[in-house]
Amino acid sequence: MIPVPSHGKDRFDPYEEPTAEALAAIEREWSLIQAEIELIDAEIRLLTATGGPSEADWRRLRRAIRRVLREAAALATREAGNAEPPTGEPATPEAIDHRDAA
Repeated sequence: MIPVPSHGKDRFDPYEEPTAEALAAIEREWSLIQAEIELIDAEIRLLTATGGPSEADWRRLRRAIRRVLREAAALATREAGNAEPPTGEPATPEAIDHRDAA
């Protein structure tokens, strides 16, 4: 998730540069962002098709939805793998084994 600046501003400042943390978050989420753009494009094509949407338009929409779901799941999996374990919990399976042996 893209971090919200801590300065408490509730307005966008076009002259303020993004932080390194915000840029890193965008980089991590880029494949999901691209998939969401494709989904929006498919929805627009569906809504603006002359004579109504074709079967190809519906396939494009379904494919875009599946990609968004795939990318969101992949991002969640990556982020869960990078999450810190709760305090007092072992960080690795090896740590669990050592804790149980003690």
